[in-house]
Amino acid sequence: HNDDLLLMCAILLKNSLPKLYQKNNITQITLQEQQQLRVTLFSFIHNIHLNEKIMKQITYTLSMIARKTYPQSWDTLFFDLAQLLQKCTRHSKEEKYIFYLLYDILEEFSKSSILIAKKSFESVATELLDYVYKSVLFYLNDEHLETNMNQYHEFIILLLKCMEKIIIYGVPSLSQNKTAATFFAD
Repeated sequence: HNDDLLLMCAILLKNSLPKLYQKNNITQITLQEQQQLRVTLFSFIHNIHLNEKIMKQITYTLSMIARKTYPQSWDTLFFDLAQLLQKCTRHSKEEKYIFYLLYDILEEFSKSSILIAKKSFESVATELLDYVYKSVLFYLNDEHLETNMNQYHEFIILLLKCMEKIIIYGVPSLSQNKTAATFFAD
């Protein structure tokens, strides 16, 4: 029943975030509390024993926090994600959750009209696009692709969706980005 309790806590946290991050709210959380919340939620991503419903709530909650705090108080967001990806192994649940998190963050950003976040994201979009593109190629060229097609299929689609969001939100010119130009070449 721990999973049920964790799932309810994750949903409650997700639903309370808008109030916690309102500028004129008395219960607004401090920068130190925001940092601790991010660290704690990031630590859950390494816990591969949590079920997928809980992880999706956690990744969505982190994406909401990113939308509210990037780049003002969480300017290391994409560096933090890169560190998570470097620590995890390929084909792991952990890697899958990190890419779910990336997708959720990009989805939240696409809803945002905050110009400073868009400009800041553009500065890392090329590197991020390259990394995701190389991940797609890695999985397409994996020798176990045919035997694990069902497992890889969902994940490759997730990676392609991430690429789409990066291109739409963060790449100002497709012709100036080598990866985007290669991906969309005839």
